[in-house]
Amino acid sequence: MMMVKSVGVQKNDDVLLIGASGGIGSYLYQMLISLEANVIILSSERSRNYTQMIFPDAKVVTKIKDVDNKSIKFVLDTAGNESLLNQSESKLLDGGTLFTSALPTYHKLRLDIHSVFNNLPISPKQYKKIIEMLSKGTLKAQINKVFEMNDVKLAQHYEDETASRGRIVLKIND
Repeated sequence: MMMVKSVGVQKNDDVLLIGASGGIGSYLYQMLISLEANVIILSSERSRNYTQMIFPDAKVVTKIKDVDNKSIKFVLDTAGNESLLNQSESKLLDGGTLFTSALPTYHKLRLDIHSVFNNLPISPKQYKKIIEMLSKGTLKAQINKVFEMNDVKLAQHYEDETASRGRIVLKIND
């Protein structure tokens, strides 16, 4: 939500989304689609099948070269891969915006684009809106795995060692 508002994505804007298989990226994709943006998901090979399973109507590419040069208004990144960000700059229109929430040290290569980093916490009002969207079903959470609360270390290791595939949840009570 913060990314979408920060850059001002609107209906029919062309967006390249990097990191849609993770928890934040999956929410972001759904929000972009609800705005009627034209979204291309850049996925890793190992996440492609999962991404296409959770978003069957999405346009998913695994190679940045499959996106036309200077065709994208916004690149939104939740993955933090500097090489991909460097390559994605050529896909941006003049004056386009590259927004990353995952790589604070990223420095753009092109002078004719905007580059934004932001990873600040969202406001309670924004959390409330997300919770309302989840409860109404207009936003769906992708749950990777549920762990018991006493398995918090195991959950952390799982997060560190596996591909990002939605949320990892700690169960507090039955």
